[in-house]
Amino acid sequence: MRILLVTVILLGVLLVGGAAVVISTVIARLSAPEAPIARDFDLSEITIPEGARLVGIENGATRVIVHLQEEKGALLLFLDPRKGKETGRVRLSEEK
Repeated sequence: MRILLVTVILLGVLLVGGAAVVISTVIARLSAPEAPIARDFDLSEITIPEGARLVGIENGATRVIVHLQEEKGALLLFLDPRKGKETGRVRLSEEK
């Protein structure tokens, strides 16, 4: 009977301790300001097709998507905001 009591008390302490760790971690992450993204470049030049028109830009933490419209159709440029480099292009065309 004594072993059962010790086990229940020990498990209760572990449960309360685990909950305290989770709660303190959540509070610490919510109260800490996000660190600014360090740029690894000064000036970066991205070439776009001649005659292309900028339609929109979507900004994210890991990539920037530049939406262009040109005669051949829509074009998406994928950029890495940390390095200032183009990571890919996707041409959108209508299905025939």
